Amino acid sequence: MVNINRRVAVSGLIAASLPSGAVARLMIEPPDGGPLSATAVGELLAQYKVPGASLAIVQQGELAATYCYGEARTGKPVVPSTLFQAASISKTINAMAILKLVARGRIALNDPVNQHLASWKLPSNALTEKTAVTIRMLLSHTGGTTVSGFAGYPPSAPLPSLEQVLDGKSPANSDPIRVAWPPGQDFRYSGGGTTILQQLVIDVTGYDYPTAVERLVLDPLGMKRSDYVQQPDVLSRTERALAHGPDGSPNPGGFRTHPEFAAAGLWTTPSDLVRAALAIINSRRARPSAFLPQELAQAMLTPVAQQSGLGVFVDSKGVFSHPGSNIGYRGLLAGDPEAEQAMVVMTDGDNGEKFCAEIRRRVAETFRWR
Repeated sequence: MVNINRRVAVSGLIAASLPSGAVARLMIEPPDGGPLSATAVGELLAQYKVPGASLAIVQQGELAATYCYGEARTGKPVVPSTLFQAASISKTINAMAILKLVARGRIALNDPVNQHLASWKLPSNALTEKTAVTIRMLLSHTGGTTVSGFAGYPPSAPLPSLEQVLDGKSPANSDPIRVAWPPGQDFRYSGGGTTILQQLVIDVTGYDYPTAVERLVLDPLGMKRSDYVQQPDVLSRTERALAHGPDGSPNPGGFRTHPEFAAAGLWTTPSDLVRAALAIINSRRARPSAFLPQELAQAMLTPVAQQSGLGVFVDSKGVFSHPGSNIGYRGLLAGDPEAEQAMVVMTDGDNGEKFCAEIRRRVAETFRWR
């Protein structure tokens, strides 16, 4: 059991960020028994050699539980405020920022991306001359763009500028982002395409990307434990979980940094990320003061190709999700607009993908999700 001082501190931290009336129902300790108990999940962590995990669950449209397991770093337990790398779940937050710009009339989903890019342009070729790459295509991974993902940089390595990443120039460790397949036809997962949208957000808003997303998404949703800070000095900040390899040992340098903010650079907590999931749900259901107009939420949750909507994947039941996979971190976000249920699980280990899938299954079983 957690000592009473930590219980009170954690409860107070969560209570400060919750809407009135939700605190009484919030569960902050894993159940004593069952598939989500500390013992059962601890065994699962040991099986996959993942040091720690954090889980947040939304039930009936409210945050219902924040369970923590294992260690964020040696000797430091995971707590609800522990920050993890969201990895590719960052793409969901980026999509919400883009859609907010659409809602404000600054851009349109079917606009060619080059129409709004100012400081850098997506180079044209025979493919783009035939079909322009649109914002909707890049959000749904159908723009024909290269570079599926990013490896990140050790804290001691020089970081490339965004333009160097886009053009694959040193010290960038990834290839140039270009159009290599016919736009608007096939699904090809492209973190590179999302990085083009990072530049678009900068050019349209006039702010640096972290500031723009903070104003468009993080602040409006009360995501106070989320940031894009990549400086090496954050290693000393004990609220950040450190990355671990396949054998469960700490990765050299603690973690890798990601200047590709939109595709992989968000640091956050499950409790913050479920706020984003709930915002999508409330927008889809046209709740009062919803984050997005219903028609944009519907567009986000409508598959364009191979279950790929706009910044999320959508199954045949209408359940949306996005996995996250950076070196040393794995996570999963999922939400059901019809049932008003959602969950986010985040881990600090390379073997966390199967762990996250199993936790999602256990949450569905425990809370009787459809």
